[in-house]
Amino acid sequence: MNWDAIGAIGQILGSVGVLISIGYLAVQVGHARDAVSRSARQVRYDLAMRVWSARAAPESARRFAKMHLALGGRLPAFVAAAIEKTGVTEEEAFAEYFEQYAWWFTREHNLQSLDQLSMGERAATESGARFAYGNQPVSRLWYETVKDPILNPEVVRRVDELIARSG
Repeated sequence: MNWDAIGAIGQILGSVGVLISIGYLAVQVGHARDAVSRSARQVRYDLAMRVWSARAAPESARRFAKMHLALGGRLPAFVAAAIEKTGVTEEEAFAEYFEQYAWWFTREHNLQSLDQLSMGERAATESGARFAYGNQPVSRLWYETVKDPILNPEVVRRVDELIARSG
């Protein structure tokens, strides 16, 4: 074997090594992009849950209801239905409306991440959503009055499927 042949084999092996390295880096970039996306989504859900939970606090809900109505705002369908069906005050209905939003963001995040959960976590997440929006009257009323067009349609479809399967 001459030196030219050995050099050619070396170049081929070097090229294969470069291609493998590029492929490995592409996979790593994809994983990093997914991790950043999951992290950003988690931050969004955490912040949304905190905002809606804070708004559900009695004083905040009372202030919001008073200002909303004074400025001519319409009652959200859930608030109007809660007042009509249960006799709660506007402030109490708004507080529950906001509390349900906080719960939704927790459930929505978990329902979008089912493939990353263990089998037990997945089962608990699905049964929790099925119970809340299929059986629990307050959460079911909230869900039915806000799901179209406000909530994430992909998650709504998943929740509706869960409810239908339990029925």
